[in-house]
Amino acid sequence: MHDILTEILGVLQLHSLVYCQSQIHRQDWALCFTPVRGAAFHVVSQGQCRLSDGTHEVVLSAGDVLVLPYGTEHQIADRQNATPRAVIDLDDGQEQPCRVLRWGDSPEGTTLICGIFKLEAYNTPGMLSLLPPLLYFPAGSNHSNGIATAVNTLIEEANADRQGKLAILHRLADILFVQLIRAWLADPSTEASGWLAGMRDPQLASSLSAIHAQPAHAWTVGQLASHAAMSRSAFAARFTEIIGVPPATYLVGWRMQLGAQLLSDPNLSVVQVAMRVGYASDIAFSRAFKRLHGMSPAAYRRGVGAQG
Repeated sequence: MHDILTEILGVLQLHSLVYCQSQIHRQDWALCFTPVRGAAFHVVSQGQCRLSDGTHEVVLSAGDVLVLPYGTEHQIADRQNATPRAVIDLDDGQEQPCRVLRWGDSPEGTTLICGIFKLEAYNTPGMLSLLPPLLYFPAGSNHSNGIATAVNTLIEEANADRQGKLAILHRLADILFVQLIRAWLADPSTEASGWLAGMRDPQLASSLSAIHAQPAHAWTVGQLASHAAMSRSAFAARFTEIIGVPPATYLVGWRMQLGAQLLSDPNLSVVQVAMRVGYASDIAFSRAFKRLHGMSPAAYRRGVGAQG
């Protein structure tokens, strides 16, 4: 079967950032994290603490991982009503080796590795909004799904002092993100929506694989239904119910995501991009692109160039 998750993550341009290692060696402390664009994450490498985002409160121990997919403002502390010790912006725009932030000098303490899972701006809502506002992966269950290995490697590299540390940390965080999503999808107790829910459905996953394997193909609902081994009407109804949009709408949306990625390549003309995603003319492609992204392909390309 076509590897949908790998392909989508490639188009969404996952770019993880390990911002800091927070070492707290005192009592009565709280770290306040400002809202960020992307998913904030925390790995507890030592000690115990509690995280609160105003709605949820989770007690964390060594080896636990917690993700806030919406980048919500939150606080991590050793107790309720603790004294704030710092305000941290995980996305301050200054990429540098993982900062070591330390408070106090007690031999006992709590250590956190904090960062962001970032997606390309125009893609961010498309994936992260399909996740719940908080994902919690306790250490006790992380050995069976590969997360513990990623966590231990991340902690080991964060504690090292060697060349290439920043690059390795960011890539380890990318791996951790994929492991977390894969573990979350494999857990039947979690509720998924959109294409994430479709990946859990064996029949719909077959049709999604067909779309992603050949996005430029002139797919009909009947052809996609045959991949799912369903009647046309039953397939269309099930696809819309589980994924949230009709098959044709999903196909157009995916083509536009691919188109946006291809537009970042200055060697491809708009006509070439249009043909690669299944449009016979740049006019039809431009019309669909503007309807979804709110700007023409040319304007989008200029914006990508300015960011670069």
